[in-house]
Amino acid sequence: MTKDYVGEALRAYEQDVTAPSALEFRRNESGSTNGGGKPLLAIDPGNLPAVAVQLRDIMAQSGALYNRGGPVRIRQSSSDAAPTASPVTTHGVVRLAHEHSRPVKDGAPCTLPDRVARP
Repeated sequence: MTKDYVGEALRAYEQDVTAPSALEFRRNESGSTNGGGKPLLAIDPGNLPAVAVQLRDIMAQSGALYNRGGPVRIRQSSSDAAPTASPVTTHGVVRLAHEHSRPVKDGAPCTLPDRVARP
C-alpha cells in the first residue's frame, strides 16, 4: 500500500498550530491564519513524480502557465507589439509554486525541490 503523505501533511499542519514556525507559515500578509487560500503541496522526497503531477494540477488551475513544449508565461511587451511566450526557468517554476501553493514536507514549510521544478 502507498502511504497517504498528503493526508498526513494536512493533519500535521492543522494539528500543529501552536508551534511558532507553523503560525508564521500560516499567516498571510493580511495577518489571518487561513493560509491565503493556497492549496497545500505535500513534498514527498520518495515520490517526486507525484509531487510534480500535483504541482502541474495547481499550476493548471492558476492559469499562470501554458504548455508549449515546456512551461511558458505570456508576457505583454512594453510597446504595442503582440504578447510573447517566454520560457519559465527552474527558479521561475519554484517562485510560481510558492505563489500559488504552500509546499510542506513532514508538516513543515519547505522550498520546492529543483528536481520537481525542472522544466
